[in-house]
Amino acid sequence: MKQPIKVIRIITRMNLGGPATQLYGLMNETTDTFLVHTLIYGKSSKNETEFLDDKNINFDLIKLKYLQNKFNPLYDFFIIIQLIAHFRKIRPDIIHTHTTKAGLLGRVAALISSHNSLLVHTFHGHLLFGYFGGFKRSVIILLEKQLSKFTDYHLAVGHKVRQSLLDAGIGNANRFGVMYPGVGEVQLFDRNQAIRDLGLKGEKLRCAFIGRLTKIKRVDRFLDAVELFNLHESQVEFLLVGGGELFQWCFEEIRKRNLPIKMLGWQKNIDKIFSVTDIVVSTSDNEGMPVILIEAGMRGLPVIATNVGSVSEVVLDGTTGLLTQPDPRDIALALKKLVFDKKMCHAFGNSAKIHTTKKFSSSNLAKNHSELYLNLLNYRPNS
Repeated sequence: MKQPIKVIRIITRMNLGGPATQLYGLMNETTDTFLVHTLIYGKSSKNETEFLDDKNINFDLIKLKYLQNKFNPLYDFFIIIQLIAHFRKIRPDIIHTHTTKAGLLGRVAALISSHNSLLVHTFHGHLLFGYFGGFKRSVIILLEKQLSKFTDYHLAVGHKVRQSLLDAGIGNANRFGVMYPGVGEVQLFDRNQAIRDLGLKGEKLRCAFIGRLTKIKRVDRFLDAVELFNLHESQVEFLLVGGGELFQWCFEEIRKRNLPIKMLGWQKNIDKIFSVTDIVVSTSDNEGMPVILIEAGMRGLPVIATNVGSVSEVVLDGTTGLLTQPDPRDIALALKKLVFDKKMCHAFGNSAKIHTTKKFSSSNLAKNHSELYLNLLNYRPNS
């Protein structure tokens, strides 16, 4: 019997969100194969929820206290030393990094450790637009360009994300693939029970924004769109699900502007949110491959989303939802179309379920990763 392939995965933090959902599903799907996973991850921010808290873990975990999203030269140096020690102890065949910060530190540590591991990095999105000013963005691009020379293979979660990175000079097209996210089996709760559990009232059509309340997600645009849409239609309720640095600002704006929005904060059981939701809304300035929109589609929910990043690979405009310009007026018009056309809303939901279930299963994700690793190891000289 062949020796198992040891894979170390590194991610900055396993907060409630797309990358964590994807990694958990991927590692759970491959626990009975020839791949042996070790996940190295850091600490979530105070206003974030830990994804792994209530999960069954079938893989090895290493949590590094000082691995965090913000750059800190002292902490980052210490993390690199810790990573080198873990690499030399575990002696992985593959080091696979995820997200920007973990990708930078993990690959630097791998190079310094001089262990003969394959280096793979996944871009779950990118920081080219909307996150930093010109100088910081230029530094990150420069670092990524240099590290790409030593990275055996790059992955992006969508074709548009991949092309944006290649256009910026990051990576080589021949060693840069696309690996769509994978989502496991989804479920729905009884709608009436979920309404009671969440403290909601009555049977209304509900539209939900689900995600981090941060600048890049443009929750302000969501509030503006709701204000433009609001025709004092008492049968429509908007839900704001998530937390972040703009939570308090949102609370004050909703109260000041008397918007029909109920704030629910972070919810560990996202299935209950989907169970009471009829339409999901995304208003971001930048997205990689938004897993929350995949999950919405798998539950038969239509989506209204700004046409950014690889969103159009999840939401098929006019078939599974509506893509809009990053303008509150355009979003409000899309809301009116779906809210007042139940037939269209239902048809989009049915199409969304078929499209997302076929394209974004976690079993496909695990299978594709296994095949990639085998191909890379077989192709590598002296492997």
